[in-house]
Amino acid sequence: MARGPDFPALNPELVADIYRRYRPRGWTIRQSKYRRDHGGNGVADSGLRVLRVPLLIDVNDLHTLLHECGHVHRGHFLVNKPHHLEEHEAEMYALHVLWAEGVETPHLLVRVSRQIVKDAVEKDVLKDIPIDWRAQAWADKGIVAFWRHK
Repeated sequence: MARGPDFPALNPELVADIYRRYRPRGWTIRQSKYRRDHGGNGVADSGLRVLRVPLLIDVNDLHTLLHECGHVHRGHFLVNKPHHLEEHEAEMYALHVLWAEGVETPHLLVRVSRQIVKDAVEKDVLKDIPIDWRAQAWADKGIVAFWRHK
């Protein structure tokens, strides 16, 4: 799978600082060039307490890391929540950290974030799982005015 358009590279010192401050305690983060070259997907393995992410080069890579950190920080491995709600919480965590740290977040990244949540909502609808209104609103762009993005 191709990565899509290239995002501008980030300052390595900023990436290292964010990495250090938001890495879940007791978890290992493994970066991979393969993951970066094949879609940039991240994976959180709660059994091994490992986050597998692409090499942290641009805002998309950093977003992937923070999304996976969001799953851990929001306790998704401790409680059973609907998939769409977990994805929404992880996306909000990642975007809020990026915005709080002053990292420019391109519109494309925000649209991809919405699509991730929308896909999860659609899968849960097919399973007759009740949908959280906040996740639905985010996926439908209903609350975009409340979010600060560039």
